[in-house]
Amino acid sequence: MGRKAAVFALMIVGIAAATRPATAACSMAKFGELPVTMTGLTPLVSVKIEGADVKLIADSGSFFNMLTPQAAKRIGLHVHSAPYGLVVLGATGAADVEEATAKDFALLGITLHHADFLVGAPQFGDLTDGLLGENMLGYTDTEFDFSDGAIRLLQVKDCDKASLAYWSKTQYSVMAIRELTLHSDSIRGVVKVNGANVRALFDTGAPRTILDLKAARAAGVKLDGPGVKPGGMSGGIGRKVIETWIAPVDSFAIGDNEQVENTKLRVGDIELQDADMLVGADFFLSHRILVSKSQSKLYLSYVGGPVFNLDNPDAAPASQPQVAVAAGDQPTDAGGYARRGDAFAARNQYAAAIADFSRAVQLEPGEPQHLIDRGGAYLRSGQPDLALADFTAALKLKPDDVKALMARARLLQSRGDDAAASADLDAATRLDPTERRSVVEIYISAKRYPEAVAEFDAWISTGPKDAELATALDGRCWTRGVWGRDLDKAEADCDAALKLAPGDASVLESRGLVRLRAGEFDKAIADDNAALRESPQYVWSRYCRGIAELRKGLKTQGEADIAAASKSDPDLADRAKAFGLTP
Repeated sequence: MGRKAAVFALMIVGIAAATRPATAACSMAKFGELPVTMTGLTPLVSVKIEGADVKLIADSGSFFNMLTPQAAKRIGLHVHSAPYGLVVLGATGAADVEEATAKDFALLGITLHHADFLVGAPQFGDLTDGLLGENMLGYTDTEFDFSDGAIRLLQVKDCDKASLAYWSKTQYSVMAIRELTLHSDSIRGVVKVNGANVRALFDTGAPRTILDLKAARAAGVKLDGPGVKPGGMSGGIGRKVIETWIAPVDSFAIGDNEQVENTKLRVGDIELQDADMLVGADFFLSHRILVSKSQSKLYLSYVGGPVFNLDNPDAAPASQPQVAVAAGDQPTDAGGYARRGDAFAARNQYAAAIADFSRAVQLEPGEPQHLIDRGGAYLRSGQPDLALADFTAALKLKPDDVKALMARARLLQSRGDDAAASADLDAATRLDPTERRSVVEIYISAKRYPEAVAEFDAWISTGPKDAELATALDGRCWTRGVWGRDLDKAEADCDAALKLAPGDASVLESRGLVRLRAGEFDKAIADDNAALRESPQYVWSRYCRGIAELRKGLKTQGEADIAAASKSDPDLADRAKAFGLTP
């Protein structure tokens, strides 16, 4: 993995787009601009590897490019062992990795050859094929302009004493960061929380900013004080998932010219080397940030929206204040408007997002994705009729658009139009069988358990391989457990899944639910204990264990488990009650 300099040297040749020099004495040139699409709080960039379309998270916190095993297999890369002892560390644990080399890796209109990737399975979710790390993003001075849908790679010359905030003469803040080198390429600096110094790691791969629990206590942030509320569960590299809280702080200061008074921060027991805080994509989304490797400084300007996203990720997003669009920052094409619309939507600023998506529709009327995007913004802003019209219009342009079919199906299902929703879901799974997992989630949430089981039957009949088969069997076991029907078949499914995935916490949780339904309380408690040993964050297992303990007459233990699970997820009791699960 020593090709970093050679690989990026290819990019310097032939790419020059001048920016306004910071002073007459210094010069700045743009190597290239990566379009960024914000999918929620995840910044995605599109590249090609071996000619295949690949979506990667722009991750300033990752030291090297990474692919999921599934993506490496789809692309056709040969995966081999990484150097002995190499693991990837994150805020919530560590992950073993392998390595692969791509003959062709295309981005910014240039094809790089013999590009190395780590291959591992962090908790990326279904959005992405991997990470674009600092070995690419950090080679030059880099501008992160997520609100405008762009990452700009800059060549800076003779600007040692000049301001590099070329977009503004006065409205910016600047802070020192640790020197960026080949062997130390993470973006680190010191911010202040309640006046106390806090070592910060600037990580666009982390959706939400989070302060370490120990650093929070040192800064006088109290988790048992007034105004503290649950912040949901947080995960990342590795299998560990942590509980977080939203806590009031008197002040947050960054650089020489930005301070936020009487705000709140997310707090959790994260694991960082030489840092106390992850400054995540939510902060980048509300700022224009230039990371200067040449000066060892970070320049930032606030551009609007909440400084930190404090929504509970397990709950529906709250509305956020709208901001005006700066007249000088208008995109020039449909893609630019769409990307900026995605950024507004990620900040829950739906009026601005709808305006940008509408402009994209005008400029590129034959592209269904713009209608899907606008429909999603309409739906989240409480305008379902307009959302339905957009999803339908997208399907008129492209009847086989799976995203539009799934979006319309969810909306139709929520309105009680089961027949029309089922037609869209059937069409989506015929076009893309991998959507079955999403389909069964829709059926389960609508308590349409027979249809969910039928989808699992169809999935399993396709002969999925071991890992996928274990997931399908677990899902069918869980569905029958929630339904409370065919419990013997459900337990058989979970037993089969555990043979394929011994000790899997998800399967143990499902079998614990089935045994609780069947009145086998000792066996249910044993499964829940095993699930919680493997994954302590599994609040369903804790809640179900509490119910089983209460039904055995173990009042103290049962009430403690119910209270602990409900504290971690305040909506858990209502969801369990909807499934007929009550203490």
